[in-house]
Amino acid sequence: LVTSFAGAGNEFGRLTGIGINNALNRMYVSDATAQRVLAIDMLAPSAVTTLAGSGTAGNTDGTGTAASFRFGNQAVENFGTSETGQGLTLNADGNIYVGEHYTTASFHTQIRKITPAGVVTTVAGSRLEPMSMETIAQPAGLTAVSGTDLYYVCGSSGFFQGISRVNAGVKS
Repeated sequence: LVTSFAGAGNEFGRLTGIGINNALNRMYVSDATAQRVLAIDMLAPSAVTTLAGSGTAGNTDGTGTAASFRFGNQAVENFGTSETGQGLTLNADGNIYVGEHYTTASFHTQIRKITPAGVVTTVAGSRLEPMSMETIAQPAGLTAVSGTDLYYVCGSSGFFQGISRVNAGVKS
């Protein structure tokens, strides 16, 4: 049985990631249209709040709405955009990781960390400027392992696809 849980009345745009923090009874989604990461109270799913993101595309670290993201707003059914995805995951400490574009140039991507308090920082070493199809690594399907290792599906339709690893605990 499938039922609606949250997002009545076209509340969301293009969702590109989802994760759950059971300890806080919170669901997090990245909304590419809104350029925000939203928090949903799992006990009262009509309570949707902005955890981070100003709503304007950008690349600013900061807290809450002082931060900005560039998730991209390509429609999923528009195959001309290569179905770029961004992904979202949580680690054991409750930190949220999202993939994004950091410029308007195609395939320039990075991973951002968001604490449960909404503090957004760029993960050191995650920024990628591909020089060939083999190095295209648009993050999607993120997963966190051991608190610092992040793995994600990389590539897009019609291009190289593989799995990339970033150690979010390593400073560069």
